Amino acid sequence: MKNIVLLILVFFFTSCYFNNYKVEFEIINNTEFAIDSLKILPNSDKSLNYMSLKPHQKRSYVIDMFNVPAIDGSYNLKFKLNDEFVDENYGYYSNGTPLDEYIVVTIEKDKVTFISKDK
Repeated sequence: MKNIVLLILVFFFTSCYFNNYKVEFEIINNTEFAIDSLKILPNSDKSLNYMSLKPHQKRSYVIDMFNVPAIDGSYNLKFKLNDEFVDENYGYYSNGTPLDEYIVVTIEKDKVTFISKDK
């Protein structure tokens, strides 16, 4: 009986240890304008990790979702482009755990595209 309990505890802790709570976004600015005040966050996160991109610049943005409550939600992308604020929602995470590990976000003058890719 003790062996079964020990086995269950080992399985539980190893499964928690190997769970990936990070999502990497590759942000591509395909415009002639600078992007300012860009942030991506789970809809339950209150962090303020802003970044800027120059025209045609590409940068990485990583979200650590370890402290996100065990709820379902989506990601929210906000930024300022050419004196206009853009607010887009994308994707899904379940019980505070991301379903994707790597997402490419391409920002054009008139649209934003999100593509989930394998790392």
